[in-house]
Amino acid sequence: MRPTLAIFKNLRWARDGRDKRAFFIWNLPIIWTIISTFSFFVPGENYQKFENGTIVGAWVGRVFTPESLSGSLFPVLGIGVVVLLMVGFIMDSLRVSKPLWSVLFILGGVLLFAISASQLSFRELNFQHGSVLAVVLYDVNFGLYIAIALSSVLTAVKRLFERIFRRNPKA
Repeated sequence: MRPTLAIFKNLRWARDGRDKRAFFIWNLPIIWTIISTFSFFVPGENYQKFENGTIVGAWVGRVFTPESLSGSLFPVLGIGVVVLLMVGFIMDSLRVSKPLWSVLFILGGVLLFAISASQLSFRELNFQHGSVLAVVLYDVNFGLYIAIALSSVLTAVKRLFERIFRRNPKA
């Protein structure tokens, strides 16, 4: 048997030595990094959409240096990837449903953009935010956050109800 860290002992996919369940731990950081990198190059007005859309990694820059994050792509990506690796590990441990997460991710991004586009015309969006693409990337990033939060909470509640209402075999 391969040696593993103590934290991995109870996880089936780590115990088997295969990454069957390691979907979120890899895909969340990859998806977020791609969206955030594009967002850096199309940042919106004063890098505001980039800073707000990459809040998972940008919070450290806001805490330690109150200036704009206009030149700091790699620190934001590095911290964001570490945070999302931890979140992905938790989601894989909870065994969050991939179809549920995927639907919530797509719906979250589409609905957020629909709300943004319903308030202003594309010309006004382009003028106010510097680019429509900046708004799209911002909304997709927040759709990712919404999907992570909702799918994790729904899965945790489902697991809790399964544990509470599990039939007792002795009764």
